[in-house]
Amino acid sequence: VMAKCLLGVGVLVTLAFASISSASAQPGMGPTGVGPRTSDVASCRWKAPSGNSYDFTPLSRETGEDRHLHDNTEDYDYYFNVCADTVSMPPACQEDPPSPPSPAFQTYLKGTDHMCYSLGSLTDATWQEIGKGEGVVLTYGDGVQCDAKTFRSITYRFECNPEAGVGQPSTITGNCEFLVVWPTSYACTGGGHLGHLSGGWSFAVIVALIILAYLLGGIGYKVFVAKVPFGPDAVPHVEQWQKLFKLIQDGVLFAKSRATGEANPSGERAGLLDRDSGL
Repeated sequence: VMAKCLLGVGVLVTLAFASISSASAQPGMGPTGVGPRTSDVASCRWKAPSGNSYDFTPLSRETGEDRHLHDNTEDYDYYFNVCADTVSMPPACQEDPPSPPSPAFQTYLKGTDHMCYSLGSLTDATWQEIGKGEGVVLTYGDGVQCDAKTFRSITYRFECNPEAGVGQPSTITGNCEFLVVWPTSYACTGGGHLGHLSGGWSFAVIVALIILAYLLGGIGYKVFVAKVPFGPDAVPHVEQWQKLFKLIQDGVLFAKSRATGEANPSGERAGLLDRDSGL
């Protein structure tokens, strides 16, 4: 019984954290079918030379609308993503010839007048920590050429704001080298840990850890305080656990017999209500 309990908890925790590691680089066709759209969420996790670890995975988008800012002065529109190319190709970038995927675009579209500039590449990413826990800077270089000496680039300045959650980009400035200011709690030291878990998996991990603490604490008390020999009898509330596993076993056998029309191996109906369950 004890081994089954610990194994079940271990499987639950393993599945929860496996869902994190499965979110790795996943290439796919871009929305316009032009070349492979790249997603590399693993690159959103960065450890600074100071030893501080950051995880900006929740800021990356795989579906839905790209983040967008409009420059009223120049009438440009900017579309961008983090650790992945934009989810969809901006309208101005779909003209012939269409632009290759990129994590950020500068666009202009008025009637038949249009332009589209890639502002960087996921393969040219650099990180830098701001001060001591003040934030992080992520720069994508190798965008299209801007002038004789400069290629376009985009820099995200993730500023620590413990109350912001994922946050939203607030401003974009620049000409060839663009700067996006983005307040977010994930730029705070330790702010992004487990942030990429869905609500369901976060709950599962918490429940699994509570059960594990209950089992280990109960076993420790029985073995070291109550002097119960280490074994099945050392599991806290062992009789209730035995009844639970018996009910689960009966439920599986009953469901199988109903689905297949076969009798249970014991020749009885699965006794969910008529065995030693006390119900």
